[in-house]
Amino acid sequence: MTAQKTAIAVLQQLKEITDQLTETQFVQPITALGNASLAKHLRHTIEFFLCLQAGCKTGTVNYDNREHNTLLENNKSMAVAVLEELQKNIIKQTHNVPLKLEVTYGIQEINNEVVQTNYTRELMYNIEHAIHHMAIFKIGLNQVAPQVKLPEDFGVASSTIRYNQEAAVTTS
Repeated sequence: MTAQKTAIAVLQQLKEITDQLTETQFVQPITALGNASLAKHLRHTIEFFLCLQAGCKTGTVNYDNREHNTLLENNKSMAVAVLEELQKNIIKQTHNVPLKLEVTYGIQEINNEVVQTNYTRELMYNIEHAIHHMAIFKIGLNQVAPQVKLPEDFGVASSTIRYNQEAAVTTS
């Protein structure tokens, strides 16, 4: 499975899970998540993909300068629509364009470090970042929306799935 197919599948899982939530469940603060909501984690994940999409147009990706669009946190339908649009844009992105990644480390730092990267590498990063937030999402779902049906691999890295499958074969 290519990075593009994996990214589309990850976004599809997020879309399907979000579709199962009520508006209240979507925005409800969750104690186990430091009072963040499922919507905040979804917004954060979406915005990383949006940063990559914008970077393909400018040649530079900077995840620190994302929008923090609260509309995505308060409007489930809008979040789902953006997930769908991201999937379409990933399908359209047929070239592995070279990119610059700008990063600022440290709270007191004001200067960006710049490293050379490319679309595929950043898409893989976005996939791993999304899976990490999906694992957090799963914790929140158990608290506010236990009725939601999760795929078995939701929020689990493919390397972990492979490891678990190999371990099961070894112990059989």
